[in-house]
Amino acid sequence: MPEFTPNIGAFISIGKDELRVILGALKEAGYTLVGPTLEEGTIVYDEIAGVEDLPVGWTDRQEPGSYRLQRREDDAFFGYVVGPHSWKKYLFPSRQTLLKVEKVNGSFAVVAKEEPTPRYAFIGVRGCELQAIHIQDRIFLSGLYQDPHYKARRQQVFILAVNCTEPGGACFCASMGAGPQAREGFDLALTELEDIFIIEVGSEVGAMMVRGTPWRPAGAFELQQAREALAAAKKHMGRQLDASDLPNLLYRNLNHPHWQEVAERCLSCANCTMVCPTCFCNDVLDVSDLQRQHFE
Repeated sequence: MPEFTPNIGAFISIGKDELRVILGALKEAGYTLVGPTLEEGTIVYDEIAGVEDLPVGWTDRQEPGSYRLQRREDDAFFGYVVGPHSWKKYLFPSRQTLLKVEKVNGSFAVVAKEEPTPRYAFIGVRGCELQAIHIQDRIFLSGLYQDPHYKARRQQVFILAVNCTEPGGACFCASMGAGPQAREGFDLALTELEDIFIIEVGSEVGAMMVRGTPWRPAGAFELQQAREALAAAKKHMGRQLDASDLPNLLYRNLNHPHWQEVAERCLSCANCTMVCPTCFCNDVLDVSDLQRQHFE
């Protein structure tokens, strides 16, 4: 076993069983693991205990209006497509208390109750999902006004990305330059081959997490296999989109009848806002109890 950590930017190779060691190291470092797991016939993101909760040997078949979970012929750890959940629910929760006020002796007092910021390790983030997180970063972390709640959560996150080698029927990340390979913003990025993981080290923290594994520098043949798998995924995207003039195309069609068709189907449930990984729509509400003694 190496007695040193790999360099940032290095490509290393580990056996698939060693993923258990990496997840264990993350837990020992105080991270809560969040990753893909099976729930009610779908692959969703939720808190996991370790490798045993991953959808090993499962895949999903996605087409417009269709989702089916299927058994694979192998024991791939990440042989599925991006599912119905996004990482946004952990970085930008749908409900969050900003301020609490109580009425005491006829006057109002702010209740100072700071909750600890969760420390998440995201397991299995795809390239397109990383791009979505970066868009949220631009909204909440750039400019004069920054969201302190988002910032606190974002700074604590460890990202273990997975390069996508099996795109779905509705995938088009290659057209948007958002995949299938994770390019930046990760601590570790895995490419899953038949018996091993090729890992690109993206940060010092990521390097520390693989130190306890018997890693070795990835060989030329292994790197070629990884490149070929990603090239095949890019070639077999379910959809293609010409994004060269996309902003102007949308501006030219602001009053297109299609938008009215969409509006007629809308139930105003806001589910699209919650599941969209890039949407940052939000509202601030004041609520109180019936006695009007407690306000949030």
